[in-house]
Amino acid sequence: MIKILFCHLGPKRMPLYVFQAIAQARAFAPSSPVAVLAPAIDLHSFQDHFDDDVEMYPIEEYYAGQRNQAFRAVNFLDYDPAHWQGFWSVTLQRFMIIEEWMRCEKRSEVLHIENDILIYTDPNKYSQQFKALATGKIAVTDGADWHSSGAYCYIDNADGVGIMNQHFIDFLSKGEKWCRDQQGPECIVSEMTMLSAIRKAHPSDMAVLPILPSGKGSDNFEQFNSLFDSMSWGQYVGGVHQNPGVPWAYKGHWVGERVLAGELDVAWGRNSFGQRVPYVYDTHGEKSWPLNNLHIHSKQLDKWR
Repeated sequence: MIKILFCHLGPKRMPLYVFQAIAQARAFAPSSPVAVLAPAIDLHSFQDHFDDDVEMYPIEEYYAGQRNQAFRAVNFLDYDPAHWQGFWSVTLQRFMIIEEWMRCEKRSEVLHIENDILIYTDPNKYSQQFKALATGKIAVTDGADWHSSGAYCYIDNADGVGIMNQHFIDFLSKGEKWCRDQQGPECIVSEMTMLSAIRKAHPSDMAVLPILPSGKGSDNFEQFNSLFDSMSWGQYVGGVHQNPGVPWAYKGHWVGERVLAGELDVAWGRNSFGQRVPYVYDTHGEKSWPLNNLHIHSKQLDKWR
């Protein structure tokens, strides 16, 4: 059974919308255990909001892991701009913590989703496909020429995420300029740009989930015949945090390019259980494909549950 893992760390408190994401995971994957990695103060403050069977793990217990210590020794992220408040550092560091948690708790077959992810398909439906693609690896999503995402990712085992983590550390250890040179025109070194660069440099060390039915972003589509959202589908449906509720698409994203060209759109329907779920459809034909998740950048998760 695939375990669903939420992870929060950093200077800000755990957001309350995570409870919407957990409730959604409960609705669509009722048999999957749910675990939350978060600072002890958050777990204590919010413990009454959790279901009794949600597993809670104080994140401080996993800081001493070897990979996390190596990451801290070479990390230079969040150098600019200051208003990010450590965001890019902690989004990358979480994978070091997740690796240590998986080793200490002897966990395998984990679906890690960010706090603003809503799932619309039980991940256990794809357990065979995940395993076939990512035995001993991590499966992530691409989103643009220089963006990949770990917002929805399948992790087979600790060694699989450890391989990716070591690549992160090796990249960081070569310095800011070297990392910038690997990532194309992006103006800031981030978890997403580094993940993309690592995927290009070490394509056999990670697997990728499809975000589109054809063209860029469609790798492994034939295994799933459905789509995953790294960032753009949720932005198109629900907007971004600066302008919530207003659909947003960007031509630099592979999904945005297809949406702005009028080729693809999103509609809502019912699955076999009567639950309301999103589909991507081809505006020039009659094909449609289930969207397994949405990355709700607007943070208005309650509107899309």
